Amino acid sequence: MSKSKYFETAQQWREKNRLWRKQYQAEWRKKHPDANLETNLKKYGLNLKEYKVLIEVQNNKCAICFELFVKSPNVDHDHKTGRVRGLTCGNCNRMLGCARDSKVVLQNGIDYLSRNKSEDD
Repeated sequence: MSKSKYFETAQQWREKNRLWRKQYQAEWRKKHPDANLETNLKKYGLNLKEYKVLIEVQNNKCAICFELFVKSPNVDHDHKTGRVRGLTCGNCNRMLGCARDSKVVLQNGIDYLSRNKSEDD
């Protein structure tokens, strides 16, 4: 069988069995809830046990805002060295990403907010 015929046949099978595949994947995820997490953690050189220790050490709170984690924490890491810095909530992780992990940009944001205080501050 040629490659193109193989891929065509496989695609037809996936389309024909879409509902079955969806149900099978849902059942598999229920049986293996940490499988995707374990795969993602490998990018940072962590295993599931080390990740759970980090959560415990941080008291299930974000390393930046100290709010309790509502969803799975994000692994914050130095993009240059790959070193894991800690676990953050989604909002704090996005903040660091938008600031490109730059202390200067973050300090400029603090200065900006300080110059433009609201009545609640």
